[in-house]
Amino acid sequence: VAGIQTKSQSAVRQYRDSMPADPSAAASLLGVDYVVEGSVRRSTQQLRVSVSLVKGDGGFQVWSDDFDPDDTDLLSMQEEIARQVAIHVGGELGVVDAAEGEPTHAVDQEAYAAFVRGQGYMASRNLRSVQRAIEQYAAATRLDSSFAPAWAYLAYGYGLFLDWGWDFEGLSRDEVLQRGLLAADRALAADSMLSDGWMARGYLSSTLNPKTFDGVREAFDRAIVLDSLNVEALHQYAWLLMMAGDDSTAIELFKRVIDLEPERAITAAGLGYAHDLLRQYDRASVWYDSAVALDPGNAAVYWWSGMNRLLVGDTASARGDAATAQRLGRVGLGTTMAGVIEAMAGNTQGAVEAIQRLIALEHWRGVAEIH
Repeated sequence: VAGIQTKSQSAVRQYRDSMPADPSAAASLLGVDYVVEGSVRRSTQQLRVSVSLVKGDGGFQVWSDDFDPDDTDLLSMQEEIARQVAIHVGGELGVVDAAEGEPTHAVDQEAYAAFVRGQGYMASRNLRSVQRAIEQYAAATRLDSSFAPAWAYLAYGYGLFLDWGWDFEGLSRDEVLQRGLLAADRALAADSMLSDGWMARGYLSSTLNPKTFDGVREAFDRAIVLDSLNVEALHQYAWLLMMAGDDSTAIELFKRVIDLEPERAITAAGLGYAHDLLRQYDRASVWYDSAVALDPGNAAVYWWSGMNRLLVGDTASARGDAATAQRLGRVGLGTTMAGVIEAMAGNTQGAVEAIQRLIALEHWRGVAEIH
């Protein structure tokens, strides 16, 4: 609804364990005018969801209701809650008379619960969390084979494994790619208008056609036309455009994502990298510092930050970032950075040792050869 802005999930998630119980205090902490609060109670045979919309200024309740969904209409309930919030907030702001659209989805309750768990894991971009996300998405598709979003994010999870160079236990890279493409096809077969389905297709196409980018732009363009607020599609498209040399468009898309989700660390790092490519190292450093502050446990952020430090001659800080990346589990990235640092510092023995460690990592042998 035009005129209504919401805080991103990542903005709220960082206060999960410290959010004030008082809605007014929570609204002040988040910088919003309204908060939605509620509870979920489950018995053996029934689920009850109680929701209320509270005005931040004064804590007055604007709307509340109870929902008793059956096993097939959790998405319908979610859409109805969003519709009621839009109607009541929009009415007070004078930006909407009524929210359009009626709930249309009927998804198996357990499938939807698995999908939501997968989304929670997907928020942390590391091997273990994405692996768990894939397991949840796969479970959702087994429970409901027509659940298009689960198929789309299953495909996207496989794409992340390929893009980030992670080993998928028991599968070769070609097998991971084929599983991802199959999942993307299943998503689009279930819902050809699903933005996330086209995002996954475009993302996997970048691995399938790394030199020609055949199918990449077309798929991402369609994903963004279908949902201009799809931050995941905007973010990944920006990365791919940057890799293709279109830095200006990439920066524009990254900034659009930051406008939508200011707390998105991985996108802040993307902006840093884009400015590094333009040799705007000081501007890049600001974005890397922001990314580290937003997500200090993201090893990849330290890789980009460390390379930036190296480019401006701060070798000591670069070594520290390399060590942090290794400690947080990105051994390949941290070792690569360590090799580059030692080579540039004239420490030939240290660089050779880093190369030998890279050779032991199957998917990093090409990087070792470049070293």
